[in-house]
Amino acid sequence: MLEHYFTKLFLFHFLELLAAVVGLYFLRRCTAEKGDKIFVWFLWYVFIVETINLYPAFAYYEGYEFFSFLKESPFRRNYWIANPNVIIINSFYCYYFILHLTSVKFRKAFQILLITYIATSLLNLLVTNVYFYAYSQYSTIVGAILLTLIIGFYWYELLLSNKILYSFKSLAFYVSFIALIWHLATTPLFIYSFYYNTERSVEFVQMYRIILISLNVFMYLGYIISFLILSRKRRLERSFSG
Repeated sequence: MLEHYFTKLFLFHFLELLAAVVGLYFLRRCTAEKGDKIFVWFLWYVFIVETINLYPAFAYYEGYEFFSFLKESPFRRNYWIANPNVIIINSFYCYYFILHLTSVKFRKAFQILLITYIATSLLNLLVTNVYFYAYSQYSTIVGAILLTLIIGFYWYELLLSNKILYSFKSLAFYVSFIALIWHLATTPLFIYSFYYNTERSVEFVQMYRIILISLNVFMYLGYIISFLILSRKRRLERSFSG
């Protein structure tokens, strides 16, 4: 069972790295559009943070022999990293799609909402006891709602303009579907992350792992395929125009 879990964990972590590497390939082979570069560097950020986040799993399964100082401390789980990271990830996706909005009025409105989300999410971590023990429900739910609104308006603008004709050439178009599905599907898991404890429910822990790893595989495979498709399309366009 342990080997099976680590095999899945390694697979999804390898896909994170592969997505970031293929993203660099995409940037080198194609002319970057608005937000493409920051999205690729964001994937590298996620890979580094997720690598650090692996320490509780290794500490637990090696019996806290090497990480004995963590066993009875609040740092034995990685929520102290994960909670700020949820805010950063949600904020990045919101900012990324705000960049692709054409309406100045709505762009400013969503920027204000994003700043409000960041401030209130940080305040929520400070005034509640969730920081070390579970994912913040506030950061997760409000972040998912805000992202859904921004992506929905991004799609709405596409439908009202001739950009829809060229949407399949845009990285943001692919990312919008992949990211929205991932956020909507993982939000219920994060809401009940308090029960992610083998002493509370072994079945929930197993289900949580399977669903989360599967969704992460879906997301990073989606990004890899998107990079490769767009690299090929833009190369073909360049060759025809040349």
